[in-house]
Amino acid sequence: MSEDMKMIIAAGVGFVVFVFCYFKIFWHGRSREQKFIEKAKEQGNFVEGNFVDYKISLGNESSKSARLRYDSYIVKYEYIVEGKKYYKKLVFRTKGNMRANYPYTITVYYDPKKPHKGVAGNQATNQVQKTRGCLVTVIITLVVIRVMIRILGIF
Repeated sequence: MSEDMKMIIAAGVGFVVFVFCYFKIFWHGRSREQKFIEKAKEQGNFVEGNFVDYKISLGNESSKSARLRYDSYIVKYEYIVEGKKYYKKLVFRTKGNMRANYPYTITVYYDPKKPHKGVAGNQATNQVQKTRGCLVTVIITLVVIRVMIRILGIF
């Protein structure tokens, strides 16, 4: 088999995997947090969390890391499950000299066996899932193409 044909096969398999992952993971996928929230909603395991406190971590505009470039508001919420208080911290980022727009109440979804591991509704957005799904799709596609190249003995 010619080298060109081997490359076409590897690229074709990679393309098929990419299309499959795109629809299965990126387009129709749900994150672990989204599945957790759906289950908690069905079982009625959610409560309101109320703003308690916040801390500000100032960013550095010249930083190469996006996380370090923006100011971070670490917001603490309190929620009560069966009479016991629990706390959830969420991070909101903003460009310098702007106040973060964070909610004063949130919905916290929890597992009755582990209420301290609550998940806030805004932690499981479609945007978060799509970002992760895109990354996973690209990585899986590249790995499959690399494996096919090795199997077919190219290079």
